[in-house]
Amino acid sequence: MKLLDLESPTGTAWELLIVVVVIIVAPVLVERVRIPGMIGLLIGGCLIGPEVFGVVHDGAGILHELGEVGLLYLMFLAGLELDLAVFAGHRDKAIGFTILTFAFPTILGTIGGLAVGYSVAGSILLGSLFASYTLVIYPIIRNMGLAANPAVAAAIGATVLTDTVALVLLAFIAGSVGGDASGIELIAQVGLGLGIVVAWTFVVLPTLARWFFRGIGQPRTLRYVFVLASLLSAGVLAEMLGIEGIVGAFFAGLALNRLVPNEGEFMERIEFFGSALLVPTFLVSIGTIIDPAVLVDPGTLGLAAIFLAACVGGKLLAAALAIPLLGFSRDEAGVVFGLSVAQAAATLAATAVGLQVGLFTTATVNAIMIVIVVSLILAS
Repeated sequence: MKLLDLESPTGTAWELLIVVVVIIVAPVLVERVRIPGMIGLLIGGCLIGPEVFGVVHDGAGILHELGEVGLLYLMFLAGLELDLAVFAGHRDKAIGFTILTFAFPTILGTIGGLAVGYSVAGSILLGSLFASYTLVIYPIIRNMGLAANPAVAAAIGATVLTDTVALVLLAFIAGSVGGDASGIELIAQVGLGLGIVVAWTFVVLPTLARWFFRGIGQPRTLRYVFVLASLLSAGVLAEMLGIEGIVGAFFAGLALNRLVPNEGEFMERIEFFGSALLVPTFLVSIGTIIDPAVLVDPGTLGLAAIFLAACVGGKLLAAALAIPLLGFSRDEAGVVFGLSVAQAAATLAATAVGLQVGLFTTATVNAIMIVIVVSLILAS
């Protein structure tokens, strides 16, 4: 007599269980060997992806659907967490460092992309990937008591502009690839679309938020749901206008920045939900794209070497020129290099978009993953 009739697990619950296990286990394992937890999520995604064990399939299922929302949430958090007061207090040096740290990686990355046969649009997008940066090591700097240093403050403030310019550039490039317009018509379409998104995020959303928070939005759950609706509305509106949703989500974060204090309890709840599920799910979904066979291919390693030269070389040039042009000391230049060379959130987000619109290949994604790993280790 057969007591149990076991079947192979399938379906949404099974896939979500595997993703949650990866989110729990992968960061813990890699952090024991001093590798950032984010890399563990990418590795975990690779292992459960179609190129290794095939637990989840490419481009379908709850992992990729939640991953898309996680991408919007990630960029929303990026805008929400930026310290606008630091930017305002060190505006001149922040603008100066933005020009340096954006220009050199963009130029070198564009040249590198053209050299390996990428299109002009793909090459420019590649360069802009390395121009923006994520403040991964800022907690280390803050714990050292260096957060108030003018050079550090300028580098932190510069993230406001580098991320914004990189995402606006992404909007134009994606529009040129995904639409039928070109030239002046394209500029007009994207410009009008950006204008509508800016009006919604910086005028309408803050006004609604103030009214909501003072009135019916007193319960904590309602406040959180309002914020979630805000970022989703900005992402959906941007996509309706032919602009990538991450641009709208980032702008929504910037717009609500002053209404959600970084050190407050409300911010902790927003970060908790994102860091517990949505953002890690996005990282795992990106990991499923990685093909280990391509990752160790000499061609991919060659691409990674070119990309690293553009990214690290561009950031190093920017930090070195900040000494004579912005008055940084050699030690300050070294610290801002460490802050600005780290590639993570914005790089992954734009890479995902580049793959979706057909400007990047799997080899490009794998090479950029190598750049991210090296940059995080180098920065820390």
